[in-house]
Amino acid sequence: MRKHADAVVVPTHAMAERLAGIVDLGGRIRVITGAAPTGFTPPTDAVGRRRTLGVPEAVIALVGDAAPSAALTTGLRAVAASGADLPIVVLDAQEGQEPAIVDLAAAAGIGEHRMQVPVGMDAADRAAVLDATTLLIAPTRRSAFPWRVVEAMAMGVPVVAAASADHREVIFDGGSVVGDATDDRQDVDALEDGIRGALASVAGLERLGVLAGDRGRAFSWRGAADRVWQLHADL
Repeated sequence: MRKHADAVVVPTHAMAERLAGIVDLGGRIRVITGAAPTGFTPPTDAVGRRRTLGVPEAVIALVGDAAPSAALTTGLRAVAASGADLPIVVLDAQEGQEPAIVDLAAAAGIGEHRMQVPVGMDAADRAAVLDATTLLIAPTRRSAFPWRVVEAMAMGVPVVAAASADHREVIFDGGSVVGDATDDRQDVDALEDGIRGALASVAGLERLGVLAGDRGRAFSWRGAADRVWQLHADL
C-alpha cells in the first residue's frame, strides 16, 4: 500500500494521525468522512417496525455489541447508576449475542424486562428505533467511525458519548462527550454524570437534540462525493 497507493482515505483526522504514526505515507492520507444513509428519516411504518422489533415508544439506545471493545458493560453500568428507568435498546447486536448481552445487563443491575436486543436491523429499522429514542449513549473508545452516532445526530437524537479522539472530532459540539480519554476507570462515572445531566430537564434534553440536529447536517454523502471528485482532480 505504501508503495503503490496514490491516496489513502480515512473518515476522521484522528484516524489519519494514527495511521501516519504507523506508516509513512507522506501527504497521501486524505480525510473524507461518512454520513447517515441517504434519506435517513423515520419510515412511514415506523410504529409497525418498532412493534415487530419489540421496541417501545420511549427508550435509551446503547451503541455496541457483546465484544469487549464495544464497552457495552460500561454503558449498561452507567445507565443503571444514573437511575434512568427507560427501556434499553442495543443497536448493534450480532446474531446469537442476545443472551450474552442480557447477561451483561443483569450483571450491571438491569433486568431482562428492560432490555431489547434486536438483530439484523436494516437502515429503516434503525431509523424507526431512533425515532423513539430519548437518548443515545456511545460508550466505546475503540478506533472506528461512529456510524450510529452520526445517524442519531442526523435525526436530532441527543447523544452522550465516552471521550475518544473520534467522538470528539465527529460529535464536536453536537452532543455531550464525557470523561478522560486516557483513563478507562473513569468512564462509568463520566457516562453516569452525562446521562443524569441530559435527562435532568426537558429543556436540557431538547437543547441536546437541537445541537445534535445542527451537527448532523455537517455529514452528507453528497459532500463526501464532492471531496472524492476533488481528490481525483488533485491526483
